Amino acid sequence: MIIYIDIKNVLILNKKLTYTEEQLMHILVQRHLITHDQIEVALSDRLETQHPIEQIIVDLGYICPIILQKLKSEISGLPCVDLSRYQITDIFSTFPLPLHLCLEYKACPFQQDGETLWVAMSDPENIKSVDQIRHYIYQTQPHISTLHFYHADDRQIMMQLQTVSPEQRLTASDSPLVLLEHIIEEAVRKSVSDIHFQPDQRDITVRFRIDGLLKTACVLHPSKWSQILNRLKVCANLDIAETRRPQSGHFLKTIYAHDIDIRVSTHPTLYGENAVLRLLDKAKRILSLDELGFPAVLASNVRCMTKAPQGLIILTGPTGAGKTTTLYALLSAMNPESRNMMTLEAPIESVLPGIRQTEIRDHRQLTYADGVRSLLRQDPDVILIGEMRDEETARMALRAVLTGHLVLSTLHTQDVLGVPGRLLDLGLSPVLLAGALQGVIAQRLVRCLCQTCYGEGCTQCTEGFKGRTVIAEHLVFDDEFNDIITNGGDRSALSALRKKRMFPTLWDHGLELVEKRITTREELIRVLGMPSPTIESNDSALSIP
Repeated sequence: MIIYIDIKNVLILNKKLTYTEEQLMHILVQRHLITHDQIEVALSDRLETQHPIEQIIVDLGYICPIILQKLKSEISGLPCVDLSRYQITDIFSTFPLPLHLCLEYKACPFQQDGETLWVAMSDPENIKSVDQIRHYIYQTQPHISTLHFYHADDRQIMMQLQTVSPEQRLTASDSPLVLLEHIIEEAVRKSVSDIHFQPDQRDITVRFRIDGLLKTACVLHPSKWSQILNRLKVCANLDIAETRRPQSGHFLKTIYAHDIDIRVSTHPTLYGENAVLRLLDKAKRILSLDELGFPAVLASNVRCMTKAPQGLIILTGPTGAGKTTTLYALLSAMNPESRNMMTLEAPIESVLPGIRQTEIRDHRQLTYADGVRSLLRQDPDVILIGEMRDEETARMALRAVLTGHLVLSTLHTQDVLGVPGRLLDLGLSPVLLAGALQGVIAQRLVRCLCQTCYGEGCTQCTEGFKGRTVIAEHLVFDDEFNDIITNGGDRSALSALRKKRMFPTLWDHGLELVEKRITTREELIRVLGMPSPTIESNDSALSIP
């Protein structure tokens, strides 16, 4: 039997669309939200998977699930709600609707006012499901006299239910792939930087890194892990049969109308492969130094450095301190029309207009040192090297500076005073480095106090904090600093000269933020460690509570 659908000349064999599904496809085409070709692909996929047509077009990334839910709401006449705007934890504490019932029918109460309760459902047109929920509520909550049912995205429903009991083992009928979608979308909604999937003897713990700290998001049943892991590997073009060696890759996914570059890293552990996903929003705007939180004097000095025709500028700090973001801010402040600017990165986190960017994906095929050699043949004015991690790369960077180029790069040192010594350890000549090193910046990221509750904790923040800002210090090298480098870069001598020149330290900048109630002293200690006794005694500001 062949049934003709009145959408172009799409054919569907042995599988009839419901009247509601046909209406939905018509509206999607009429509003140019989906193409005829995409419908053909979805219908073909439906024949193989037997999944609902709306689930398929969402899984294929053809449409945002929130938009789809709103269209279904228009067709049914039932209202639609965006659950990301609600916190349902308090409702569950006073309203004992069983979590297993919510999971089974993909429903959750999201608002209550006296005798009226509002319930969000993935399919509020399913009379059987609605009757089951209505019957349970009226039987157990006699004070509830009115129920309102709303359309809501099933992914939002699942993630809201997981926030009610994050430690609960999820055993819902949802497929592992649907759970993976829930987790990634909720991470994007909460501005999570990394998602950790950590297998142990009994569970798979999912943790979100928010503002630099890890928080448990949910715990999955171990039976779901193999399918989730294989799905991640397939999307990232990794070998699903390889379980004993680390692998890394990436894929692009559209979530809430944002293109998210998801970097996947797997690593073998005692109880199976651990996976970490880094989420990078491709549309995220490059911020200026001032917007990132750099002090005005530091930002001004750094801008002067970038105007120089040649020299070496180093950013230092631990992993996750925001060094790449600062480098992008520096490059975006330069004029790519008058200067040929080229980069070597691993990975490219943002696309910079007018700048030639190269990604170091496989160090066996292209190393930083080989990349610098090649870039020097491209007539560059400015070169960005993602990281100087070995002697060969450091020597090539210095060679680029000595041949008239401005080079920006990163190192891993404790502060600005450790940079000259680290570069000398990499085998650079003290005499040549003294003439080439132009400036050094060290930075960290600290959490900002929520400006609504100021640390008390509210629905707008995470444990009293919301977002992060930079604390930074810098040195601008001149003849006196260069003399110290020529003599071996003694740290104590650099420290004495810094104090004489009154260059602020990380602690100085951090304590300014404490005074302005942007962050707390405890947060500074968490990020910087306890100050040394000499600092404590010389700076009375450290006594700020």
